[in-house]
Amino acid sequence: MSISPSEIRRHAARINGLTGDVRRISIELQDQYRQVGQYWTGTASKSLISDYQSLDSEMRALLRSLDQLESGVERIASQVQRAEQERAEKKRLAEKKERERRERERARNGH
Repeated sequence: MSISPSEIRRHAARINGLTGDVRRISIELQDQYRQVGQYWTGTASKSLISDYQSLDSEMRALLRSLDQLESGVERIASQVQRAEQERAEKKRLAEKKERERRERERARNGH
């Protein structure tokens, strides 16, 4: 079974889309937190701030992980592409060598 670099890059693009979704959600949550935070006071406010900071930290970690995952998938796509190019070049050289061998054979046989 083989997978093409373009297929791998499509997976990276999907991860990138997920990253964008998480960023948008993070911004929405931040806006909502600010709105709600204006009205809460005392212990409830402190609890909200603590919970939001924890959530924000987790979302940032998730975004870093998604960025790293996307980069890793892109690296794999590049490696697969290089391997395919090397394989194609080896095949081309082997075919060229075979043609040259046949031509020498024909020349020796007088054809």
